[in-house]
Amino acid sequence: MAYFEPAVITRTGVNLIANDIAGIGNIEFVKMVAGAGEYTEEEKAKNALAERTALKDQRQEFVFNAIEVKSEKSVLLKSVISNQTLEEGYRITEVGIYAREKGTEGDGFLYSLALAIEADYLPPFNGLNPSEIVQEYYATVSDAATVSIVSAPGAFALYEDMKALENIVADKIKEFTDNIGNAEDTYDNESTYAFGDYCIHDKQLYKCIIPITEPEEWNGEHWKKVTIAEELLYLANKEVEVVDPTIATEVGFAADAKLTGDALREVSANIASMEQTVNALSKGLVTSQKGTFTVSDVPAGGSAVTKTVSFSQAFSAIPTVLVSAYGNSVASTAQASVIAGSITKGGFQVKIQNYWSSNQAVTVEWNATAPKAI
Repeated sequence: MAYFEPAVITRTGVNLIANDIAGIGNIEFVKMVAGAGEYTEEEKAKNALAERTALKDQRQEFVFNAIEVKSEKSVLLKSVISNQTLEEGYRITEVGIYAREKGTEGDGFLYSLALAIEADYLPPFNGLNPSEIVQEYYATVSDAATVSIVSAPGAFALYEDMKALENIVADKIKEFTDNIGNAEDTYDNESTYAFGDYCIHDKQLYKCIIPITEPEEWNGEHWKKVTIAEELLYLANKEVEVVDPTIATEVGFAADAKLTGDALREVSANIASMEQTVNALSKGLVTSQKGTFTVSDVPAGGSAVTKTVSFSQAFSAIPTVLVSAYGNSVASTAQASVIAGSITKGGFQVKIQNYWSSNQAVTVEWNATAPKAI
């Protein structure tokens, strides 16, 4: 286990704190860096470290996974140091954090650094199991309430954060499932259903997989039994990896699923819209719209193309939107997803990506569901 000397704030860090105190700009922590620099006794002096603008031998950099307020003047920053992209091992003898004025761009400046008294060795990646270290870093600030971090997409959630959020998600999903289990059947043999519509049948949640254009008696081949967890993941458009397989099984996640911190946060964010849908289903108060559009020449290699879609009639509440995509080649790989935060009562934006080796037409089918006005 590594031990570090007390962190030293750089001259740039002091200037950022001064600006924060003066009300000129708040501090935003950007990344943590790790290196293998060796320092002489003169270089280890506090005054010398305060003048540094970079680590002596930086090897890696990592996004922040979490920030905790520890006092009015200090915060605890956490990153996961991993060897997953490391080709040459090294002893982590120096760690630093970069910060910038909130609202500005770029990697920021070296805000603070700490030297190891006893360093951990991070080996090169063996191609099998990555080595990971949860690195904690206490940073002095002028006002902890005004400090934030940049957490990039793909940052893994820490165990304790995932555990807490999983429990919240599990409780809400159980509540939804209980509501469905206590609800009357909402399938109506005198109604039509679009692809992606939901209904409750025999105390189970079902999603329409074959459009029902003419009223009919219940036909299980036109419906797929789904769980709330599956639908939340579909909305998030993410793979998942849960900490606790028991919780995973109870709420409908696959026990071997993979979950990044982003995915868990998106699943959590989608709970509100799913709760709205479940409550409306239980009362038979759901309306939906669907549509199809084709983008004729989506670039190969995963480049994103965006498309704005308007509803023919505005919903009374912000709807849940499901999308699916397919290309013009049997071997093609195309995907489409709703751009986070773009859904309104009047429309939404879709991001279309083509992972095939050549440009191609991609067709997107969408279905929006929301409660009717009660």
